[in-house]
Parts: sequence; structure tokens; C-alpha cells
Amino acid sequence: MKEFELVALTRDLERTYLKKGDVGVIVDVLADGKAYIVEFILQTGFTAALEEVNAGGVRPLKEGELKREQYREWKPEWTDSFGYCPPISDIPECSISLEARPAEAHFLGYVDGAGS
Repeated sequence: MKEFELVALTRDLERTYLKKGDVGVIVDVLADGKAYIVEFILQTGFTAALEEVNAGGVRPLKEGELKREQYREWKPEWTDSFGYCPPISDIPECSISLEARPAEAHFLGYVDGAGS
């Protein structure tokens, strides 16, 4: 896997609120591909988490695997110190698509039935 590739977690990350199937993007490749820094981005465009994950902890997404409706709620208080997830009330209305989920919550993409 390489930088900017979309990936899904293959297991829950115990020290975070991230679950198997949550979708992120590789932003850095560590130790010749033995680990990655993965950024998990909310539907509103803000970073939910930035985590180091071992190579076995993520897998590439298959084409067409992520459906538009596959999102799970993400609470701003779950965001770690490396991410930024403001309360919905602080996000300009134009930043949230009219087709997006209800504006009272943030949503994170997932695959494999995670995050129900």
C-alpha cells in the first residue's frame, strides 16, 4: 500500500473509537510498509483521528466497496488531540452537503458492516 491510498481497518483500535471497517487514507508509510499513519476523515471534511496502524491492521478498499450511505456517527469528543472535529454548530452551513446526513452529527465512512 502507498500514500494517499484508501484503506479500511481490519480490526478495532482498542485505544480509540475506531472500529473494524472504518475508512481512512494513508498519509505516511513507515518502516518500508510495516506500518502506516492513517487519517480518518469525517463526511464534513474534518479529521476525526490520525493513527499509526501496523500493516496487518489495514487493507486496501476494493473498487465500489464504499457506498455513499455507509456512515456511522462520530462524536466530536472522540477525536484525539491530533485530529480536529468541531461541534456541528461551529461548522459553516455551506460545508455540509444538502444530501449529507442530518446536520446534528458527524459521520465517518465504513465498510464490512462495521459501526452499526
